[in-house]
Amino acid sequence: MFKAIKWLFFIVLIAIIVLWATGYKIRGKTVSDYARGIVGAKTYDEGMKDMRSLVGEAIKAVGEAVSPEPTKEEKEELEGVIKKELEGQPAAPVQAAQPQKPETQPKKEGGK
Repeated sequence: MFKAIKWLFFIVLIAIIVLWATGYKIRGKTVSDYARGIVGAKTYDEGMKDMRSLVGEAIKAVGEAVSPEPTKEEKEELEGVIKKELEGQPAAPVQAAQPQKPETQPKKEGGK
């Protein structure tokens, strides 16, 4: 399904580029006239301002979430791993929480 959508997108993109380059008119306007109408619209400018502010806020939020300095707990955990490695003890592997398998239910006796 994704390949079909991707293929259709590229066909439409190539068609738009060809129509733009040839200057072919659709309902009396060229593709560049339609593009100028969209880009010059007031709603387009407002939408671009909104997108810039949203992207700026997202970048700021991500920048605050990802700090260059490790936390105190991370430092302590790292020091513990280093000490164990230096002492020759293998470090305990850090494992993600794995979902537990549901217990099998006993089978009912008596046919149906």
